[in-house]
Amino acid sequence: MSSSNSQAPRTLAPATVISPLANNSVQETVVKPIRKRTNACEACKKRKTKCLGELPCDKCLQIGTECHFVEESDRRRKLALRRIEQELSSAYLLLDQIRVAYGKGNEIELERLINISKDKSPLAQRIEVQTQQKLQSLTSRSHALKEPQRSRSISSSSSMGSLDDIDTVDIDVNRDRQSRSTGFVGKGSEIAWLQRLHAEVGGLERPGTEQHVKHDKGSLASLNYHLDNLVIAEPSYSDLNAMPPKPWADQLLHTYFSFIHPTFPLLLKPLFYQQYENAFRNRLSAPQQSWLVIFNLVNAIGAKHFQLRQEHWDEDVDDRIFLSRAIALNAKHNTILDYVDLQQVQIRMLLALYYLVAGQINRSWQLIGCTARSAIALGLNLRNSDGNLDHDSKVLRSSLWWSIVYLEQILCTATGRTSCIDWNCCSITAHVLLKGDLLSESEAAGNLSTEAQEQELVFILYANDLQLQERTRYIQSVQPNSSLFSFYLTDLAVIGHAAIRSVYSLQSLSGTPSEKQHQISKYQKKLEEWLSSLKEYWSFTDSHGHYTKSMECREKILLAFSFYSIEIVLNRPCLTRPEFQKNSKVRRPRSRFDDDKALVCLQSALNMTSVLPDLPDLEWLCTMAPWWSIVHHLMQALVILLLQLCVGPVGASEHGEITGGGGAVGTAEEPEKILQVSKKCLRWLFSIGNRSYSARNAFITCDRLLRKIASVRRLDLSNLPASSNLADRTADNNLLPYYRGSFNPGYTRLPHLKSSNSSSHNHDDCWGADYTHPESATDEQESTPLTLDPALLEVYETLIENRSTSDIDVFEGDIEYPHGSY
Repeated sequence: MSSSNSQAPRTLAPATVISPLANNSVQETVVKPIRKRTNACEACKKRKTKCLGELPCDKCLQIGTECHFVEESDRRRKLALRRIEQELSSAYLLLDQIRVAYGKGNEIELERLINISKDKSPLAQRIEVQTQQKLQSLTSRSHALKEPQRSRSISSSSSMGSLDDIDTVDIDVNRDRQSRSTGFVGKGSEIAWLQRLHAEVGGLERPGTEQHVKHDKGSLASLNYHLDNLVIAEPSYSDLNAMPPKPWADQLLHTYFSFIHPTFPLLLKPLFYQQYENAFRNRLSAPQQSWLVIFNLVNAIGAKHFQLRQEHWDEDVDDRIFLSRAIALNAKHNTILDYVDLQQVQIRMLLALYYLVAGQINRSWQLIGCTARSAIALGLNLRNSDGNLDHDSKVLRSSLWWSIVYLEQILCTATGRTSCIDWNCCSITAHVLLKGDLLSESEAAGNLSTEAQEQELVFILYANDLQLQERTRYIQSVQPNSSLFSFYLTDLAVIGHAAIRSVYSLQSLSGTPSEKQHQISKYQKKLEEWLSSLKEYWSFTDSHGHYTKSMECREKILLAFSFYSIEIVLNRPCLTRPEFQKNSKVRRPRSRFDDDKALVCLQSALNMTSVLPDLPDLEWLCTMAPWWSIVHHLMQALVILLLQLCVGPVGASEHGEITGGGGAVGTAEEPEKILQVSKKCLRWLFSIGNRSYSARNAFITCDRLLRKIASVRRLDLSNLPASSNLADRTADNNLLPYYRGSFNPGYTRLPHLKSSNSSSHNHDDCWGADYTHPESATDEQESTPLTLDPALLEVYETLIENRSTSDIDVFEGDIEYPHGSY
């Protein structure tokens, strides 16, 4: 590089020497922080110059203008004010939620709200997070419903009726006759459990597919063991006023009032028997048509009991004759536009009861809903303070209402559907007599019960501690009688209604899992309180809570079946099959709560089965047990047992520790024990199936499923009856004529003479439901005389001539009933 292109270096100034004093002054200099401006004065805004935000600002001081700030334009202060307002609004909202939770006694919700208030983070933010979590939960459920193909947790979907499940209609119920006859079946029904069992068994038969078991949408109607798809054939008739022979009618009425009336006291027994005697004594003056309808329905139900009780039944006692006659006589009241009276409520209740006995569960449920609405229209659900109404008529109305409640609870459990009764609109209470029987034979002689002899008792569901103590003290002083027995049944039905609605309703899905568990625990506690309040005479459990057979009576057995049925339905959602852990064949454990309640459900099924004798005895069944719903109860227990056999013992998790799944000898989950009890249920269904079509269907379905489970689990099925050995009388080829055929018994009118020794009674002309005289009673009085049914008379005379000694008790004479019967 040439020198001409090079540049001389630039001379630097000498460094300044800083004295120690100056250094100290620099260190002590305080640098004034720069404030972040959030707002400018109005003058700086007009000049479009920077403003330091002070009052007055430096620019206004230099120029000498007025410095003015508009506070509303300060964004930071606006945001702070908005936050304060949100915090105040959220605080008010939280206080309202705490007040509501405290008023409802919801301890879990109250604890959650208090924990929110203790949190130091902003209150509005905490409440917003809680709200977003609930919205996300509801949104996820909505997406799950809209996209059924999306995979869901097996722990929830593996149990039809689990806590996270929801009722949906996945097929068109109106698509064909079979689907319409079955109708919608909720997840609380054993038919829905049977569908889940069918899917589980399919998973067992195809190893490796257990995690992906799916319901067969078309299988629900095919798994319905009831007979709703069949129409009961109506025999031809020519005389609607024809009456059966009196000895035969005596036996049918005796059967009804001995084995149905104590559980469903919907008729005033002394008055009805008096009307019955008047009908046969004076045939020239026929009773009211509504009474004849009730009379024929009572005979039809008695005939169904006779068919189930007798080993050899050649269709001589045909319930269809009485049913068709009752429907024809009541034809003008069959429209929904007609107003109803007390007798029409009784008629609809009897029809619902008949269809339940006949296996027509869907028809029965529809009728009981109509009956409940009709009863509410007459105010039967409300306390009656009419001083002009006699006491026995008030008792009848109360008994009729609670009979409707009890029957509806059975039907809602069987179908898995919700109740149509709003308990917030019921003010009627139950009465219990201090001594004697509610409707004893002495009342027919005129010694009717008085209000001074009875006491109103509060139901366990609504009783506080003080009321519970008073109730227990009074019950201990009451002798066992039919009014106390009816009260126990009603009390249990009220708990069952509330429990099913709380656990299985759509509203329960909006709560957290802990809230759902709280509801199950709450109603389980109510069941235990009901159990502890039982009179010792009717107590059916030992110190360990298991069923005991000491001193059996019919009332104790009926209470036991009702109790275990509700306990099974209440705890059924916890009997789940958890999912497999990821990339392994090890199942996740249940929570400790789910495992405990699953064992309660399983033990209840075992207890219900232990109520039955080891060997099937249909005479015992018809005289001691709830024969009108026995197939429903057997299927409840059997499906739970088969589900447990299919799923097997499951481990439980608590505080991070996993315990074994049980299944050891002597435990409720012992497979061999469950297998033996399942065989017992099938033997009972087989025995009843020889005389009942619905029991036959139930046996064939469950027998097929058990044999599939046994082939996979290697179970011993010895001593199990085969479906091929069922009696021919319930076979399909003999079933259709009963439900679809018709016959003409050739009724003819017989001459009738007025009885010469008939005496006058105070109520000879009364054919109503009670001792009141509604206006329609005289309008509906017919002048057509009653006739004897010659077809039934011919059958009766033939049986009288040819009967053996063992058959005498079937048609006439008194029958010895077990101790404790009313």
